[in-house]
Order: sequence, then C-alpha cells, then structure tokens
Amino acid sequence: MKSFDFNALTQPTLETKLGDLVLHITTPAERLIEQLAASADDLTALAENGKAVEQARVSYQFIAEIMSCNTEGITITADDLRDKYKVGTYALTAFVVCYMDFINEIHNAKN
Repeated sequence: MKSFDFNALTQPTLETKLGDLVLHITTPAERLIEQLAASADDLTALAENGKAVEQARVSYQFIAEIMSCNTEGITITADDLRDKYKVGTYALTAFVVCYMDFINEIHNAKN
C-alpha cells in the first residue's frame, strides 16, 4: 500500500530579518509568483529612480503580501515595511531579487 504524508514535507523558506523580527518566508500562491515576475522590472525601476508615489505604494503592498506568507503566521503590511521597519525602495528591490532567486531555486530543483 502506498501512502503520502503532507505533514512529513518540509517547506523551503527564506529567512528574512526585519529589525528584531525573523520571518521564514515560504512560497506564495501561484498568482503572487506570477505577479512578482511580471512586476520585477517595475520594482527595479522604483529603486533606481524613486518613481511615482502610487507605484511605490503598490510595490510595498505587494511585497508585504509576499512577506506575509511565512511560517510564523505574522501578517506584514505596507505600513509596517515603510514605517515600523524603515525598508527603503533600494532594500525592497534587493529583497525582490533575493526572493526571485529563492523561487527559481525551488523551481529548478523540481526539474
């Protein structure tokens, strides 16, 4: 008899530090990965030239949603990133690059 135990799986995580808070960020829903891939250029442009306020607001919200996919069950908001943890646009972009590498490693390991 074959069996499969979801509880036996160890989900890959990206350890991320925000001040004193340590999060273990997991892979998000497929829709978020697709949005991340589609918006990577916009996020890079944001860091390079501090683009429009609206773009920054959307970027912080999007990254907060990704960071909220963590094993600790902690919800992160755009305001948390900006105000509480003082994450600037350069750091936001650096996180996106690192997170995309993390997602790509998982994807490549499956193949």
